[in-house]
Amino acid sequence: MGGLLHSLPMMLSVAPRVSDAFINGGGVPFEDYGQDGILAIDLMNRGLYEQRFVSYWLKSMPTVYEKLTTGGRVLDFGCGTGHATLTMAGAFAKSQFIGLDIDPASIDQASKNAQDAGLTSNLNFVRGTFSDLEPGQQFDLITTCDCIHDLTDPVGVLKKLCDLLSADGTLFIIEPKVADSLTENINPIGALYYGMSVFHCMTQSLAAGGPGLGTCLGPSGMESLVKEAGFNSFEVLELKSQMTLFYAVRH
Repeated sequence: MGGLLHSLPMMLSVAPRVSDAFINGGGVPFEDYGQDGILAIDLMNRGLYEQRFVSYWLKSMPTVYEKLTTGGRVLDFGCGTGHATLTMAGAFAKSQFIGLDIDPASIDQASKNAQDAGLTSNLNFVRGTFSDLEPGQQFDLITTCDCIHDLTDPVGVLKKLCDLLSADGTLFIIEPKVADSLTENINPIGALYYGMSVFHCMTQSLAAGGPGLGTCLGPSGMESLVKEAGFNSFEVLELKSQMTLFYAVRH
């Protein structure tokens, strides 16, 4: 909740630019939210990642959990300041982790967080795109935390992730908990997410010529994206949360 309150001035500071974009097109790029934007997202998500990512969310996928326990390879795409990656790396010492994000300031903070936590032996943060990864790598688990709906080319990214995922691997997608239709989202959480979509998620995608999917994509929309990208298996995981949906996607 502290992160949510911190995000309000961050989002409303760009309101005039969002209003202009509704008239003239375009949007507000992620980097224009500055350090306040990075901090707000970090504060909203960090506690959940540290308290639930491993002990609850990953344990809901026993095969994945066992693989990481014995030693696997993990890519955290769109890792931001890295707390999901750090939490996994601290819990699974035999596995290797890469956090990838295009935002320089986020990766700088993630690298500092790793140094402060003493987690550098099985963890590496990479600033850039897929081309900045070592060629030929395959991953047993790929995580995307609250970022698919923000992307300028979601299907293109998912196709790349499909190529990087090992034959028996899992793509674990975390997204806001919303229904597929507007009428089903007429509730306080839906109102919150539509507001965040207009002032943050949708506009940053539109700023780069993306589809502007926005925060309220919903399960059917996500399934359509992953199927178009070449995945065959799409599962909505039955995890208890009022704010978040969880998907397990496989070849």
